[in-house]
Amino acid sequence: MFGIEAVGEYVFCLKGNILPITPSEISVSVMGKNQVISLINGSEINVLKKPSLATINFKCLLPRQKYPFVKVSLKPVSYYLNLFENLMNSMADFDFIIFRNTPDGITISNTVLRVSLESYSYIEAKENGNDVLVSLSLKAYKGISTKKYEIDQNGKIQEQSGLMRKVEKEIPSQYVVKKGDTLLKICREVFGEEGMCFEIAKKNGIINPNELIVGQILDLEV
Repeated sequence: MFGIEAVGEYVFCLKGNILPITPSEISVSVMGKNQVISLINGSEINVLKKPSLATINFKCLLPRQKYPFVKVSLKPVSYYLNLFENLMNSMADFDFIIFRNTPDGITISNTVLRVSLESYSYIEAKENGNDVLVSLSLKAYKGISTKKYEIDQNGKIQEQSGLMRKVEKEIPSQYVVKKGDTLLKICREVFGEEGMCFEIAKKNGIINPNELIVGQILDLEV
């Protein structure tokens, strides 16, 4: 349907949620903002500027039944539609991750992007049966940093150091998998970021980050 199917061991993940069916394609566009200025003598110059943030577009199929190529636990379509709505309304950035493995489990490459959900739309059509086709548009996210200043005893303005520091957290060397755990969830809770899942997966020989065995001991030393 619409050319959407599971492709090898590709896995798409939005804020710790793996899409049930991997989109067959994804488009990434980066628009330039260079400006051409015409001079009095009739010649032109090109003023170079930094490009705009990347826009990522893809379509995904949300199934209402368990197809053989759906490799995660089947959730209601409403779960994903509520997820997309919450991502829009929260006005917060999140991790978009693509896992790329060969069918025999060899890692090709992985991508972690901090993004925001710019828009989404969905279609329920006869040719899709009971499934729902969703179009998503993501925008690469770049936060705003702030600086803090203070006036010292001599009346000079000084920039304070160590601003926006992350609170150091003791990382355990091992983790015992519990019911309902996924590798993304564990990395988010232990390390505070999902991107660490690549190193943890490689260290522990994990192919599918959503399939862990309860009681399995993970080595977290990276």
